[in-house]
Amino acid sequence: MKDLWDMNPEDSSKEVVPVFEKHWQDTLAKCGRISPHTQVHAKYKHNATQVDFIQSPKKKEASVLPALIKSFGPMYLFGAFLKLLQDVLTFVSPQILGHRHAANALTVAIFQQNVHHRYANKDSAHIYHLQKIAEDIERC
Repeated sequence: MKDLWDMNPEDSSKEVVPVFEKHWQDTLAKCGRISPHTQVHAKYKHNATQVDFIQSPKKKEASVLPALIKSFGPMYLFGAFLKLLQDVLTFVSPQILGHRHAANALTVAIFQQNVHHRYANKDSAHIYHLQKIAEDIERC
């Protein structure tokens, strides 16, 4: 498989399985499925010819979900947060652009009015100076 990238070392089974196995063994121990010191309990009567085994109370079903959450929960929680953030930004983006467009239009309008005002005043000043020059020429 030369055309595939190498996996990240932290995503390899060598790193992932021991973490999950630890949490899975804890879950099994809480359910009474395994114990570190498993012993067989038997009851023996001196005058009987048989051994009665004591049955342990009914054991709870073990669920893989707690082990998965403890092992990989933070990673998936962070991924879910990033996905939520991306979805919110996708939803809000048109509204931001709308406000941004309005702000840009206002800025352009102010700039345009400023340029027009300077142009108009400059024109007036030029006309005034041209009139003064024309008056001076007529006097000569």
